[in-house]
Amino acid sequence: MPSVRSGLRPRQISDLLILHLALRQDIAPDFPEVQSRLQRYRRISLAVECCELAADTVYLVREAQSGMVLWAGWASQVRLWAVLRRSRLLHKDIVGVISVPDDGLCRTVARIFPGIPHQYCHDALLDRLMESLKPGSNGGAAALPVDAVKSLAEILRREGRSAEVATLVDDHLLRLRAVAEVKPVCQSHMQRLENTVRAWWPGLFHCYDVRQLPSTCSTWRETWQALRQTPGAGRSGSLGCEDILRRAWETRALPRGTLRLLDEIAARRPFRI
Repeated sequence: MPSVRSGLRPRQISDLLILHLALRQDIAPDFPEVQSRLQRYRRISLAVECCELAADTVYLVREAQSGMVLWAGWASQVRLWAVLRRSRLLHKDIVGVISVPDDGLCRTVARIFPGIPHQYCHDALLDRLMESLKPGSNGGAAALPVDAVKSLAEILRREGRSAEVATLVDDHLLRLRAVAEVKPVCQSHMQRLENTVRAWWPGLFHCYDVRQLPSTCSTWRETWQALRQTPGAGRSGSLGCEDILRRAWETRALPRGTLRLLDEIAARRPFRI
């Protein structure tokens, strides 16, 4: 078995256990216990995440406020639109959906939830900007855009109405454009930053007007990163969530009770929807 880092945090261990159960369909949104928990909320929002692993992609749908996992599946086995269509029936009042602005996902959400706000994850935007604006070999030439991203993050964390925050972001982009005119060496970086923000613009500000709609769906970010860094992880790879957890137990990163739980799960017949 490929080696796996033993430094899994408790949150990642919990996430992997839940993901393992959801992929086996031992967790599903129409289960009575899940429905019972959902009914505690007068209004809910859905978080849709995806993670590319090996040659496949895993989808994850959560209730955004509580973080409760509703469904998970491989893209090669099921279409996301079918999952979201079922999710529409989960609750009488779904106030919004949050995800990254993937073209296919945006079309699917618009089709299944017409008129419902589709929020784009702020943390995912900032991560993408920081990744594309890392300081280069010319040092200070790229340092200013990094500060610009940090300033943008401070604006997005503000309280206020959507129109107010949108105006502040727009003013920030105008200031960056003015700086780029004075320092042409930064122009390409600033243009890339502005183009990215404009592409995300249609879904950046719903969270300020819809109380139950969070600004980010990135609580699983470290778990996805741990999976991506695991050699062979993925449905078509040699390593799945259960294998990763077993390896973590072997390196004393998990309590013995977790292995017993995995043995019980493995002995069960998978539930088929």
